[in-house]
Amino acid sequence: MHFAGAGLDYISFLWDSPDLYNTLTVKSGVRDVQSFTLGPTSLNFAVTNGNQTFSQYVEFFGLGGAEITDLIFSSTQDAFEATNFTVTAVPEPETYALMLTGLGAVGFMARRRRNV
Repeated sequence: MHFAGAGLDYISFLWDSPDLYNTLTVKSGVRDVQSFTLGPTSLNFAVTNGNQTFSQYVEFFGLGGAEITDLIFSSTQDAFEATNFTVTAVPEPETYALMLTGLGAVGFMARRRRNV
C-alpha cells in the first residue's frame, strides 16, 4: 500500500487471526527511508497461530517529521487479514495556505465590522 503524494502521520488497523507467516513492512521518511519489518511475535501478540477468534489493533506514528510512505503486507500463505483502517494524512502546503487565507479573511471582516 503506497501513499501517493503526502505520506501519513498515523495509521492503525485491526490485524485479524495473525499467523507466524504474516509480516508487515512499514517504510517511513522522506530523504532517509527507514524500513521496519514486523510480525506477530515482534509485536508481542498473545496469539500467533491463526486463531480466527483473535485480532489485535496495531498503530504506527510518523515521528520526528518522518511520514509513513508505504505499508507492505506479506504472507507466504496468501492469508493476511486486516480491517478497520484509520489514517491521518500529512496536510499539503496548499492546505496550510488556504487555512491562513481563511483566517486572514475572518480577521479582516471582524476588524471591518468593529470600525463601522
